Amino acid sequence: LRQFKPDVVLLTNSKQALLLYPWLRSRPCFLVEHARVERSAANLCLYRRLAARLSGFIAVSDFMRDFYQEMGVADKKICVAKNGPFDQQFFQAAQPDRASPGPNKTKLRLGIVGQIAANKGHECLIEAAQLLCQRGIDFEIIAFGSGEPEYVEYLREKIEAAKLSGVWRWMGYEREQKTIYGQIDICLMPSVSAESFGMVAAEASAYGLPVIASRIGGLPEIVVDGVTGLLVTANDSAGLAQAIEL
Repeated sequence: LRQFKPDVVLLTNSKQALLLYPWLRSRPCFLVEHARVERSAANLCLYRRLAARLSGFIAVSDFMRDFYQEMGVADKKICVAKNGPFDQQFFQAAQPDRASPGPNKTKLRLGIVGQIAANKGHECLIEAAQLLCQRGIDFEIIAFGSGEPEYVEYLREKIEAAKLSGVWRWMGYEREQKTIYGQIDICLMPSVSAESFGMVAAEASAYGLPVIASRIGGLPEIVVDGVTGLLVTANDSAGLAQAIEL
């Protein structure tokens, strides 16, 4: 604050705001929250104190606006500015350029993209993949992203035990969106906890891909059920498998 002397400060979580609490009135400061916290007495007190100091709260989705309201923030201090503003240059770059699925043109390429963590629904997808195999669906799962090594190894063991090693491809972290979305036919977001927005769903849609996502958090604001994709019940492997089969 002393050296850079910003005109406006954007804070990306309430802990940052708490750390800078004594200086929040020295210049315009806004909180852009990307995760819901527990509605506890301590957190309600925190948000009341922040509301008295901050210039405003930016919600990345209607879902996060509702969260701010639940935490006692006045409507006049909340501005909804949804993630994912794409300009014309982006859409030109995102024209479909699908990589060939290989000799077997009928194989369905299912992609799951982003952090590899328990809340992202990889375990639900493994169970859904077992059901698809039992039904004779020809598919492969292409997983982009990275995560804690212990959890990734746990998933690998679960995939092997489910006899899915032959259909599951780990791609690791990939920076280029076109490389990611050019290799899949359907983007899956089987999140088991609420996403504040769901940027992957917005990106996949911008690349012309249908998205199958959990009906929680901000995802229903991105995926138009039956139009741009399908919404399913969170942590419902049978429902996820059925949506993929459709």
